[in-house]
Amino acid sequence: MKVRVLLISLLVVGCQQLEKSKLVLPDDLLIPEHSSILANCEFFNLDGIAIRKYPGDLCVPFDNGDLIAMGPTHLTKFDKKNQILWTYPEHVHHQMKKSMLNDDVLMISSRYSDLEKKSPMRHDVVKVISPDGKVKKQFDFSTIFNTKEQNKRKLKRDWHPNWREKRFYEYTHINSIAEIIRKTSTGLQELQGYVVNDRATRRIFIFDADLKKILNTFELKYEVKHDVSFLNSDTILYYANHNSDNRSKSYVASYNLKTSEKKIIYGDADTQFYSMNNGGVQMISNTLFLISHSPENSGSYVEIVTSTGKVLKKIILKGTRRLIQDAKLQDHSAFLKNNIGN
Repeated sequence: MKVRVLLISLLVVGCQQLEKSKLVLPDDLLIPEHSSILANCEFFNLDGIAIRKYPGDLCVPFDNGDLIAMGPTHLTKFDKKNQILWTYPEHVHHQMKKSMLNDDVLMISSRYSDLEKKSPMRHDVVKVISPDGKVKKQFDFSTIFNTKEQNKRKLKRDWHPNWREKRFYEYTHINSIAEIIRKTSTGLQELQGYVVNDRATRRIFIFDADLKKILNTFELKYEVKHDVSFLNSDTILYYANHNSDNRSKSYVASYNLKTSEKKIIYGDADTQFYSMNNGGVQMISNTLFLISHSPENSGSYVEIVTSTGKVLKKIILKGTRRLIQDAKLQDHSAFLKNNIGN
């Protein structure tokens, strides 16, 4: 009886301490209300339980209930009743996401050519499309490499769905595209350009707002990176699968493009993890990040981590396969409410 009273007392004290800790947390550490996690085409609550799933590898939801989904060979838009609005052949990979400013969609797509008249060659095109599927901006990466550079950079790949039995080469391996947003003097958000990461050449490209002109290029030679975005005006944020010094250790880092200073945000000696090919990082607030992991031999999971590397919560995404796109935590409540076809 005394033991039971003691346990109850400890639980009461623990709950009181938890409530107190909630009160002293800064506002920017609070997770947005009604948040859920989108991983591939599946929505999860903050306990890692799947609450909605759609067919496709990559999905972009809209507040009105519409959904753009990438299947094996076609890009398709569905209305809130899951009726097809439009569809066309496309091969989108790694990232497809909605703009932070409007309902435009950013994506990375593959193109194939036989530039050497010997074997199929793959390269990437980054695009911005409107909600009705029309291309508004695009940049074709085959235009920046001459023949000598192409021969030097080409890598063997075999992951296109139409060429399962064939080996072929690729010149680029773009795995992330993100907007560069600045606040104007009046406090409005304005598009300044795009940042694009190429895993094959270890290059980071900075584009203008029209996605036509490369303004700058940075080469971090010894790192394999995913999900590159801007942390502030001079600093990028990224998920590093590994570097040449340690091929069995991943980390999340920031890198100042002016000073070349690199800072490990998460993945030091006390928080070691490894994801060979996938992974992502999302800045939820000034001091809070969502880090997504997709290990080769275990299930995918995300962690909510502070800017000092403290893990506030680990969420196992139950039943998931490998993450094709890095997971994102956002308020999807309007979409989940208005989409009535699933």
